[in-house]
Amino acid sequence: MNNAGTKVKRIWRGFLSDTSIHACHYLTHENKHVVSRLLWLLAVMTCFALLVMNLQILYTDYKQYNYRTKTSVIFDDKLEFPAISLCNSQSFNTSRMNRTSELYKFLYGKHMINISTNLYFSDPKWNSTIVTPWDLETAILTSYDTFLRVSHGPERLGRNSFQMSYKEPLKTCFTYNGQWKQKDLTPMTANEDDELEMYVDINQDLYAFQCLTAGISLCIHPPGEPLDSKTPCTVLSPGHAYQVELTVQDYTYLPHPYNSYQSGDCTETSHYSFKKTLKYFHGYSYRGCLLECLTDTVLEACGCITEYEVQNASNKYCTVRQRQECVSPLRRRFYKNTSYANNAMEWCNCPRPCSNVVYHQDLSSSFFPADSLIDFLKDMQFTSSLEHARSNLMRITISFKSLMVTHITHVPEYTLEDMISSMGGFMGFFVGASILSVLEVLDVVLRTITATIASYFKVEIVNKPKRVLPQTVLTM
Repeated sequence: MNNAGTKVKRIWRGFLSDTSIHACHYLTHENKHVVSRLLWLLAVMTCFALLVMNLQILYTDYKQYNYRTKTSVIFDDKLEFPAISLCNSQSFNTSRMNRTSELYKFLYGKHMINISTNLYFSDPKWNSTIVTPWDLETAILTSYDTFLRVSHGPERLGRNSFQMSYKEPLKTCFTYNGQWKQKDLTPMTANEDDELEMYVDINQDLYAFQCLTAGISLCIHPPGEPLDSKTPCTVLSPGHAYQVELTVQDYTYLPHPYNSYQSGDCTETSHYSFKKTLKYFHGYSYRGCLLECLTDTVLEACGCITEYEVQNASNKYCTVRQRQECVSPLRRRFYKNTSYANNAMEWCNCPRPCSNVVYHQDLSSSFFPADSLIDFLKDMQFTSSLEHARSNLMRITISFKSLMVTHITHVPEYTLEDMISSMGGFMGFFVGASILSVLEVLDVVLRTITATIASYFKVEIVNKPKRVLPQTVLTM
């Protein structure tokens, strides 16, 4: 065993003398005083301790999965034009209402401000009264009532360019460039000069029911994303000309384990591995997934749907009592519980996309129409008087402020490559080591183990008792 110890000492002494790690050769230098060698040993051990401490801090920071925000600006020739939805403060046309019909009585109860709707709808007659989207369409202010003239760039648009949608129950809207129901999404692109111009009549004199305000809600959202109650909108009042200039921001977040989207997880829906599809929509969108989930939830709990949910020929529509007692409370609870990304996954398996586009609006306004324009508007049969125009008409123009897209991207604060690079920096700074130095240490450890094992077996062989053969005596 003494030979083994001597051999191991020789291996380590040779390693300390020849290694590239700083100051190790001073530990075995025969010309150095023992005190000097002890001081160098203390220095080397201190540097190794600092190295281990910093590597531990580095690893802890890496496992926290922090991220930083990177911003870049890219110019393009054209940008994808968003979907534009306009919702009147009051959707129903008094000239189309039959005041003796159950539909009118239902809508009256939903719109009257100073009555208790629960008491109003407790009447047994509402148990069998069904309200369908087709019933509502016969009573609303249509796109032909609302849009006086629309053009996009040089092209004049017909009123049928707007499709009807619902932002809320009984809240009809008209959407331009909404593509969430189309099988093949064809992006509509525009440059700075392609301005969407709309002359709008809110028809305040035709409002069928009480309304706190009169105006238009302007909602701007991605074309492939359906309109719903959570879509942000801006309220515009009549008697003004509005100029809306759009700036585009493209956000890219990090999925698990970084969870950089509102401290929740997100999914790279554009990745080839993403396989989730929707039953009622072509292409995946988060709002479409929630609306589909709400439809299934309402169907399961109430056995029917309303005009707000996704329409399907096989689904029946709710009675007024079902709307009031089942669907409305369920819808409120649904949106409350799915307001956070993680809750949406638990309730509906609707992953948040890790990328989304936001259209920011710069809004400016002036009085409309000018006194000098009223005769022209009369000739166009848009209005009958200045007073009527100021109470009902507005002009809205929407265009891109510039063809500049701001990309806001979350990137990991520490990647694996960053961690390896920092480890190399710390090793070089504290002990002058590198990956090759690590290999040197592994080599000397392996040689030590080999020498120890070899010496052990050699000792076993030497100390093993020899076998004595019996002597044979020959007799003559």
